[in-house]
Amino acid sequence: MTVILTVQASPIFILQLSDRLVSVSQGSGGPAKPFDALSNKTAVYRANDAIVSIGYTGVAYLGDLPTDEWIAQVLWGEPLPEPGPWGGIPMRIRGKPIVRDIGTAIHKLKSELESLPLKERGPIAITIAGWKLARPKVDVPIVVQLQRSAGQQTINQRRGPTWFQGDF
Repeated sequence: MTVILTVQASPIFILQLSDRLVSVSQGSGGPAKPFDALSNKTAVYRANDAIVSIGYTGVAYLGDLPTDEWIAQVLWGEPLPEPGPWGGIPMRIRGKPIVRDIGTAIHKLKSELESLPLKERGPIAITIAGWKLARPKVDVPIVVQLQRSAGQQTINQRRGPTWFQGDF
């Protein structure tokens, strides 16, 4: 079971917590076992106008990619570099991503989720939390959740300030 808790506690404080390891339940209340030791449930995304944490819960794979890599590839706009000798992609990818501002990034994630084939439409919740950089004024907090139930096409989008908990 995955729990990602995101709280905007005040206009100047946002907290997003999750476990990292993608696991699978063994059923009958037994402990979960690791499913994909190299995947992560949370990533940091630096747009040209924001810095956010993006966490997900739900399906572990979208298409042939682990969900964290699928999110990174959607935001990057093209396939990611080949995995390194340790099996993971580099933490910092050089060059310029296609998706540059946070509004476009959120819209792109939502539209890509909605366009997945029916067989790829498992339950998923993606929570984006952080700061839109509003220079020279005070930065603006961002809390957005994209959520879909199993078998559905439509992605529900909710915005903070509030707290979101994804639990599938």
